[in-house]
Amino acid sequence: MQHATTLHAHPACDEFRVYELRRAARIAGIRYIPAKPRLIKPAPSRPFGGDAA
Repeated sequence: MQHATTLHAHPACDEFRVYELRRAARIAGIRYIPAKPRLIKPAPSRPFGGDAA
């Protein structure tokens, strides 16, 4: 199985730097991902399903 190379930018990264990264990724054939995916789902706001009452 072949893995594609990806580039992730930090959310606090400067806009101009993001532009440079996207351009460089396009030239190099690398897949650009604007934010790293979260591996853990956030906890629900109502843990016991409070709207069913």
